[in-house]
Amino acid sequence: MKASLVSEVARVFGEAGYQVVSCEGMQSSFDVLAKGDKLFLVKVLSNVESLTPKKSCELKSVAGLLGGVPLIVGERIKSAVLEDGVVYERYGVHVVGRETLERVLADEAPTTYTVRGNYCMRANSRRLAEARRAQGLTQDDLAKFLGVSKQSVYRYERDGRMSSLIAERVSELFGGLDGLFLPNDVFAAEASSDDLAFEGYVSGLKRKAFECFRHIGFDVSLTKAPFDIVLKDEDMVFTTVSNDWQRLERRIHVVEEISDAVGGLSVCITERASSVSGVVLKPEDLEGIKTRKEFIRLLS
Repeated sequence: MKASLVSEVARVFGEAGYQVVSCEGMQSSFDVLAKGDKLFLVKVLSNVESLTPKKSCELKSVAGLLGGVPLIVGERIKSAVLEDGVVYERYGVHVVGRETLERVLADEAPTTYTVRGNYCMRANSRRLAEARRAQGLTQDDLAKFLGVSKQSVYRYERDGRMSSLIAERVSELFGGLDGLFLPNDVFAAEASSDDLAFEGYVSGLKRKAFECFRHIGFDVSLTKAPFDIVLKDEDMVFTTVSNDWQRLERRIHVVEEISDAVGGLSVCITERASSVSGVVLKPEDLEGIKTRKEFIRLLS
C-alpha cells in the first residue's frame, strides 16, 4: 500500500514536469525527491498520525540542508480522509492529499487550512476593510451580519484569519470579490538544518568518515537519507557510508540520481572490497587527502 502511494506521488510530480527520484523502501527521512522550479522532499504516509516529532525534525533538517520544501503527502488522519483543497499541518510541516498536491503543482493554491482541527481561511485584511467601507458598513454592522463580536471583525481586518464558516458569510456579503482570500503558500514551509536530529544513526564508520571530512576542512552535515553525509563546497557532495552490500548498489544508484537532480557529486565510503559502480573509497583513502580541492579533484 505504501509503495503504490509513493509511486502515485512520484507520478504526479513527473506529470507536472519535475525530475523525480524515489527512495521507497529505504530508511530515509523522505520518500520522494522532486526537482523543478522548486525542490520538494516528500514523506508519503497512508496515515499522517504515524508522523512523529522526530521524523518531522529529520525531514525538515534535510530539506533545510538542500534548500528544499519539506512536505507530507498522505491519505488520512486517523480515520478521516484528507479533504481535497485543504492544507493540513503537523509538527511544522504542511500536509496535503494527492488531489491537493495536483492543485498546488498546477498553481491552484488552496485557501483552506486547518488549525488544531478547525478549518480556517485567511482573508486579505486590506481588501476586507476596503470592501466593508465600499458598502458603507461599520465594523459593528459587519459583526452583526457575521454573528460575531466587533473585536472579531477588528481581528479579521488585522490578520485576516477566520473560520471557514465565517469566510462563507463574508463571501456571501461581498459577492465573491476577487483577491479577498489569500492562498496558502505551501512553498513557505519551516525548514532547518540540525545534525542533532541524526545522532542516533551515527555508526563507527560514519563517525570516522565524518571526522575525516571535517579534518579536511568541509562543512559536514549528517542526514537520514540514501546519503549519510553531505559535504558543502561549491558543489555539494552526497556521501553514502556503509558496509551493507545487500543494499549498497541501489543506494549508490539513488544517490547518483539525487546528485544529478540537485546538482552535486556523489561518493561511497566503505571498508569492504568494492564491486559496485560509482566513486568508491575506503576510509584510509581519506586519511591521505589534505585539502577540499584535492578531494573534489579526486571525485571529478
